[in-house]
Amino acid sequence: MKIKSQEIKQLNITVLFTEIDHTPITAEKMREVFGLSEEEKKKSPFFEIPGIKSLIMPPEKQKDISFEANRLRLNDKSGKEPKDSDLVQDFYKAFENLVDKTKLVAYGFNYDILVTTEEPVEYRIFIGEKMLSILNSGVLSEGGMRMVYRKDNKRFDLQISPIVGQPKQFIAHLNVHYDAAKIEDFTLIQNQFVQGYSEIQKIISQLEK
Repeated sequence: MKIKSQEIKQLNITVLFTEIDHTPITAEKMREVFGLSEEEKKKSPFFEIPGIKSLIMPPEKQKDISFEANRLRLNDKSGKEPKDSDLVQDFYKAFENLVDKTKLVAYGFNYDILVTTEEPVEYRIFIGEKMLSILNSGVLSEGGMRMVYRKDNKRFDLQISPIVGQPKQFIAHLNVHYDAAKIEDFTLIQNQFVQGYSEIQKIISQLEK
């Protein structure tokens, strides 16, 4: 498989708590915590439905932050690499100002990469021989895979998903999960965020071999 290009579709940080108290989380407070100017505040819609509160950042930032019953989700769709994204800074601001830090359970990083190949993807490489035998002379149109594994005290969840009607493209998704009861060093968090991206880059490179 020869890879032609890669595009970051989304970076995400998800933080798990035993629970999140939504009472202090208001539109005004969130806009203040994330340092939006008066002009930016006008372009940052706030949504609230039972159990979820979300702030959409101004269009030029291409980011959004959501609070659920026990999850904080921060998304960056700007296409920036983790080393250039300020998503960890947003995580720090939310963690310090909007949640009860003592209720932290875990956090993780998610990377969604659109991979374009020179030739149509050979989906068989993602599927084991036993599963392929199910075809029984049939033709495989599309295929993908999911693999969950542990390495270096982290849990990885790797998924390869075909795109309907796009035989030369697929989405590579990686989740890197850390169990943690506290966070003391956000420089470490930034380094882990960058390392996770390096991991999925390595995986994509291996697909070319």
